[in-house]
Amino acid sequence: SERLSARLDYAHTRAQDRASGEELRRRPLNKATLGLDYQATAKLGLRAETIYVDRRYDTDAVAFTRILRPTYSLTNVAARYQIDPRWQYFVRVSNLFDRDYEEPDGFGQPGRGVFTGVRLALQ
Repeated sequence: SERLSARLDYAHTRAQDRASGEELRRRPLNKATLGLDYQATAKLGLRAETIYVDRRYDTDAVAFTRILRPTYSLTNVAARYQIDPRWQYFVRVSNLFDRDYEEPDGFGQPGRGVFTGVRLALQ
C-alpha cells in the first residue's frame, strides 16, 4: 500500500577455502533482514526490522582455535517526525530485546541502545 512497505534481504553464502575445504570464518551460511516501514500520518513514519545471522565459524579469542558461533537475531525499531520541511525529529532503538552476541568472538556487542536527535536539511 502507499502507507506500508516491506523489504526482505536474504543471502546464502557458502564460502570455502579451496586448499582446505573449510568454510571461511566470519561468513554466516544464511543472513536475512526483514524490514517494515509504515507512514502513520503525513508527518510520522515508523520502522521495524529483524536481522537473522546464521551459524558461522570464527577464531576463539583466547585459544585461537576454530569455533562455531551460534545464530542470533536482532530487532530494531525507529520513528521519525517531520516537524517542518527542513527539520525532522527521530528516535531509534537498536537491539530492542537486549540480545547478547559477539561479532567477532571476544568482542561483545552493545546491548539495547536508544538514540534520538534532530536532522536539518540544508537545501
